[in-house]
Amino acid sequence: MSTEESGISFETARSWKNGYQFECKKTKRNCKLFICSHIIKAKEEGRLDSFEDCSKAIDGNACLAVKMMAKEEEEGKPLFFKKAMNPFEATAAKSSSKTESGKVDKKSDSYKRGRLGSKSLASSNKSKVTYKTTKKKPEDTSLDVKTFEDALNTEAEKHAIG
Repeated sequence: MSTEESGISFETARSWKNGYQFECKKTKRNCKLFICSHIIKAKEEGRLDSFEDCSKAIDGNACLAVKMMAKEEEEGKPLFFKKAMNPFEATAAKSSSKTESGKVDKKSDSYKRGRLGSKSLASSNKSKVTYKTTKKKPEDTSLDVKTFEDALNTEAEKHAIG
């Protein structure tokens, strides 16, 4: 149950950097210990306006997070710690088109969206999206050479004679 790591301060263990999760049987939720620590602190300071189920569990000495934190205080170090992924790094890693070696991965979705547009992304995902296009027939702007020559000759003769 414990994931002890050396060098972790209580401040870090009570921050978003702690991704330790557990199932709370009283609230029937999957909880993160750092969130519970803030709920417990708010309760102690009299500023807990929500989480009625947590408040009742704390008052009834049935809160698992309180027990876990008490055990950590007793030991003098955080015992329940799992390094959480930084949400900013996770977003950057997810949207990057570069590989670990720093080269651009031309097969990544982010590369395709930026470089080739959404149509290529749909086709690369073997989507059954079809784009129906209709080609318009160009207007016939060509001149009949024979008719054009006749018109020119007729005009030339008018001007020459007249």
